[in-house]
Amino acid sequence: FCVVLTDTRPLECPVIHIEHICTAPQYDSGEHKEILDVEHLLDESKVYMLSHLIGGEAGADWCTDELQLMVGSVVLNRMADDRFPNDMESVIFQDGQYSSTWNGAYENEPTERTVANARYLLENGPTIPSNVVWQANFPQGKTYKVVQGVYFGH
Repeated sequence: FCVVLTDTRPLECPVIHIEHICTAPQYDSGEHKEILDVEHLLDESKVYMLSHLIGGEAGADWCTDELQLMVGSVVLNRMADDRFPNDMESVIFQDGQYSSTWNGAYENEPTERTVANARYLLENGPTIPSNVVWQANFPQGKTYKVVQGVYFGH
């Protein structure tokens, strides 16, 4: 698919560039995680997958770009965190993590806005600190921020 995109993200959103999450933390086994590669992340299938997740979790018209960017950022942060899988598909479909993968919302066709926000994240990196890996309708861990009733924590 092909979509013409414009940058519609809020100006007040801080941007953490992708090089800030390109670390290689170690598993307990001593093996290194794969270093995130911008070209690999920009594969259209990754844009499509992340836009499905963003749409399934925060795709309603009333959801702000800030919320959508934070939801997508959690996925990228988890990929770089040694407590989670290091590939997008495994993070998104990890058992019990994203309700949109079991309630059918993930299957909805992404909108131009969710695609634009997914592409923005894959080109520029997460918009939240790298330690923010929790997202729910209730507090988990130490709360970083609450946006439209969704708690983001570390």
